[in-house]
Amino acid sequence: MSTNSMIRPPEAASRNYRAAGVWRDEGLISDLCRWRDETPGALAIMAYRADGEPLRICYADYARRVERFAGALYELGVRPGEVVACQLPNWWQAQVLLLAAARLGAVATPIMTTIRPRALERMLDRLGASVCVTVDEWAGFAHAAALREITASLPRLQHRVVIGIPAEGEIEFGSFFERTPWEKRHPVALDDVAEDRDRSRWCCSPPAPRASRRARCARRTRRTRPLPASAKPWRSRGMTCASPRIP
Repeated sequence: MSTNSMIRPPEAASRNYRAAGVWRDEGLISDLCRWRDETPGALAIMAYRADGEPLRICYADYARRVERFAGALYELGVRPGEVVACQLPNWWQAQVLLLAAARLGAVATPIMTTIRPRALERMLDRLGASVCVTVDEWAGFAHAAALREITASLPRLQHRVVIGIPAEGEIEFGSFFERTPWEKRHPVALDDVAEDRDRSRWCCSPPAPRASRRARCARRTRRTRPLPASAKPWRSRGMTCASPRIP
């Protein structure tokens, strides 16, 4: 079990913040269950795609997807305290994954898509992630291939999950997470969870190594050079606008 499961505030601080009304007793899963029960058809996420109609996810559907994704993570061996890394754009899948990890008592670690292999390797190693979910390509960069190249130096990374086209040894996200009814095979019902209100659920990725002064100067020089006339802007394959409800 990862030491991340033991990250929690001092008891005195917890009491003081609750007495002041700053902290609540409910957690993320409790919030989702409440909105699912009170307004099941209300819009939770509107996911826009560049190649089609937007996907509308209501709270009832949101809760079902969280249970299914939690079941998928459970099938991959994720248990309380373990780290699930997620390097994705702002897509609806990322929103559901964060709550799915919370349902299992795991620690979700979102990583920006601007992080490249050297820094990513350092982050995943320090975090001890057992699962990493990424995209095959985004903004002209092959994220899945980059993760594949550093896997040999990450002995604790057991599973690589890819949204898009996976390579050998990788799990295709759509078939495994979205279309397999894992919630019927594993104990992941949202109503059965006993949330530990003060335990860490998310972990920000550690900072990347600071570049040398010479490298930073070189980057600044490259940024000031004008783009060639032949340069063309890249087009993203899709974009998600998530609008979670504030309890």
